[in-house]
Amino acid sequence: MPELPEVETIRRALRASLPGFKVLDTMVRETRLRRPVRPPSLRKLEGQRFVDVGRRAKYLLLWTDADQALVVHLGMTGRVDLFTPPDVPLRTHDHIRWRLGGEGGAVDGILRPGIDRNRTMGRLPSRLRGVGT
Repeated sequence: MPELPEVETIRRALRASLPGFKVLDTMVRETRLRRPVRPPSLRKLEGQRFVDVGRRAKYLLLWTDADQALVVHLGMTGRVDLFTPPDVPLRTHDHIRWRLGGEGGAVDGILRPGIDRNRTMGRLPSRLRGVGT
């Protein structure tokens, strides 16, 4: 499981590259993750633009221009990848793939395997309020 320094490194890398990208579409290949994933909930991100990346403990908070956060936990071996070109083949544990658009063209974002919360509504889940960064 990634420790805090690794999670913070990932947060910084995402904060430097993710803001400004708009979610064009969502592909969910596996719904049985840390918490069951409901594809319609993740599709609510479509049309929203990422504006910031935060962190509470080992949870990454991917904030959108709708003032909503996608809360991500990396799990045991989880990763978040941003790359081009978007035609890179999916690997076995690439569970959720977003097609993102921005000034530099389209890229894909892939999450494997530990999305913790699939809802994007509201603020932080109550269990994360008050958790230190």
